[in-house]
Amino acid sequence: DTSHTDRELERIMRNFAALAPTLAAANREPALVWTGLRPVRKAGVRLQVLPARDDGPLLAHNYGHGGSGWTVAHGCADELADLILLHA
Repeated sequence: DTSHTDRELERIMRNFAALAPTLAAANREPALVWTGLRPVRKAGVRLQVLPARDDGPLLAHNYGHGGSGWTVAHGCADELADLILLHA
C-alpha cells in the first residue's frame, strides 16, 4: 500500500520541525509526497552480481532489505561496488 493520510503527513512534518527548526521555519509545503515499499525476502538480502551475457551489461542485485534498507544502504552499496569491480 503506497497511500498516505493527511494525519501521517502532519506527524512527519511535526517531527521534521522538531529536528530541524530552522528549516521548518520557512513554513513551506512539501514539493512532492510519495510513499515507498520496503520489500523483504525470506532468504535475506540479495547482494549479487551476475556476469554479462553476450557482451551485455552486468546484472547487479541489491534488494530485500526490508525495514533496514536505509540503515544498511551505504554498506550494501560499497559491497556491491566491490563485487562489480571483481566482474569488470
